[in-house]
Amino acid sequence: MSAAGHVGGAQPSAASSVDLALFGIAIAARGRPGRTGAEEAAWTMLHLGEADDEPGRARAVGLLAALRRDGLPARLRLVGPIPAVQRGRLLTRATAGGVIGALDLPGERAPHEVARLLVEAALLVVPAPAHVIAAEGDATPAGGATPEGDATPAGGATPAGGATADGGGALEGGDGAKGGSGGVPDLVSAVLAGCAAGTPVLATDLPALRSVVAVLPGVTLLAPGSPDDAWVRAAAGPLPVPPTPDERWAALRRLRRSPFCAQGPTLAGESG
Repeated sequence: MSAAGHVGGAQPSAASSVDLALFGIAIAARGRPGRTGAEEAAWTMLHLGEADDEPGRARAVGLLAALRRDGLPARLRLVGPIPAVQRGRLLTRATAGGVIGALDLPGERAPHEVARLLVEAALLVVPAPAHVIAAEGDATPAGGATPEGDATPAGGATPAGGATADGGGALEGGDGAKGGSGGVPDLVSAVLAGCAAGTPVLATDLPALRSVVAVLPGVTLLAPGSPDDAWVRAAAGPLPVPPTPDERWAALRRLRRSPFCAQGPTLAGESG
């Protein structure tokens, strides 16, 4: 099961979905008096990964180290099952980069906890692994970052890879882990999770993700092969000022009205 699948139960590999209710509950908790979530979220990055997504986690740790070298007080949480050997390598990498104290490895968490952690983050990072970039590269235009909402796929916005969001399902990458980590459905699932939480997303520019960007704001795509400093610049923008609960509610409502949501459930705690 993919890390995205930790926000719900098993679904077919091509039918990723987001349990909107879990995110509604998490956002409502942030909006209680004295619980805006700003202190928890500021400067916090989050990465969702499968058990074998060590390349994505290593890239996230590298981004953390680069941000800290620039004097920014960034922190990183790695969410998803992390085998012991991989955990050791990640800790070694973080130690070498001088960021061991800024790295948190919550590991595998229950669905509602994943939603809460996303709401308590200022940025979700979704780097695509090399094998996905190689497979999708011919369809990805050369160039720099894709601005938010600026990429529209031919034929209009259609849920990519069968990814959907609804009120009864759950965020799920299906059986993607069996064929290697970070497959396209898993990446789309992770991006939709960020959109559900209202957390800005920084991801690799792939055709499947452009259909998300076309209809949902808050997602920034960087061209495959972008240098580390491009990721640092893109990450530094949203990290200091995480979204407010009202902004997160607005993002969740946009997802509910989008082509990625087959149903429009009533969300507990929603106002307006």
